[in-house]
Amino acid sequence: MTTSPQTGLAQRALVLAETGRHKQAAALFARHLAGDPTDTMSWSLLAHCRRELGDPEGALDATDQGLRHDPTDAYVWRMRALTLQTLERHQDAVDAAAEAVRLAPGGWATHNTYARTLAAVPGGLPAAGAAAARAAALAPQEPQAHFWVGYIAHQAGDHEAAARAYRTVLNLNPQDAAARNNLGVLKLRGGRQFGAAQDFAASLAADPQSSAAHQNVLTVAVRVLVTARRLALWCLFGAAAVRWYIDGPGRTGPLSSLALPAWASALPPWTTGLAAIVIIWTLWAWSTRRRLPGALRMPMWAMLVRDVCFATSGFGIIVALGVAFAILAPPHLPRLSLALMVMGGIVPLAMAPTRPRRNSSTQGQRRAGARR
Repeated sequence: MTTSPQTGLAQRALVLAETGRHKQAAALFARHLAGDPTDTMSWSLLAHCRRELGDPEGALDATDQGLRHDPTDAYVWRMRALTLQTLERHQDAVDAAAEAVRLAPGGWATHNTYARTLAAVPGGLPAAGAAAARAAALAPQEPQAHFWVGYIAHQAGDHEAAARAYRTVLNLNPQDAAARNNLGVLKLRGGRQFGAAQDFAASLAADPQSSAAHQNVLTVAVRVLVTARRLALWCLFGAAAVRWYIDGPGRTGPLSSLALPAWASALPPWTTGLAAIVIIWTLWAWSTRRRLPGALRMPMWAMLVRDVCFATSGFGIIVALGVAFAILAPPHLPRLSLALMVMGGIVPLAMAPTRPRRNSSTQGQRRAGARR
């Protein structure tokens, strides 16, 4: 028969486990269990602490001890399933989770654990989705139940269902960092990089240690940098085209019939070209800054300054724009010089390394809580 640690060492250990102080909690649970080895809940919580501390073998041993005293405790079977999943013994994890469901068919957490383990086996996503939906139906106010509905739908490629589930999680718990990050991933894959950046910033505000959110911020930075490089390249080609038009013999080339507005005809063509470049970059920089979350602006600037890939790409952009201005500035430029300058502007952009486009990172390995 399972007992609940309500007093003494076990109660103190439970408080420590719930506040994330797993090392101290594990030590107190071990002391408590030395005097009361039949307390299966404490064996389960010891397993939880050991798994959080990166000792899955020790966690599995704790679940063995708990099942030796009460093989009908569904909570111990849940902890065992999650521990086996950590050890990548996925089929054993599914079997343990199925036993937990058999013992406690009305508990949302057992169905949730079953869904998590099924999602890790080949071909298990359909059954995992059904189990996750059952857990959410049993606990409609539980954010983690909806999170796993979204995560499994996400892995299955049903992005609309995943987004709905993540939004449900955020309605129930606006500070859920994993749901916020994963919703941002969906936006990023849909080409909405600035909307995604808002979600990644919110995820980092809730969980500054989130490696997935940090990686996704890097992905957004790479996309912004790629856009800037393309814009610099188009400015370079545009400047070359304007120069070619200016230096046409008597403007008798293919563009001689181009009708310009009166105000533009009154200005030197190179002045118009320079003004266009300045306006284009000013608008792009203003738009990018306005759409990026304030919390991400400084980290992205730090990447540009400190990261070799970003710094060299930034240098290539500056060189390309400098060449574009140089192409437009003199009153006349020989065709050979024009060609050499265009090549000189392209080379730094082409040779500047950039980080590979990694797949955006979802968060799914959320731990089971300390309580049942």
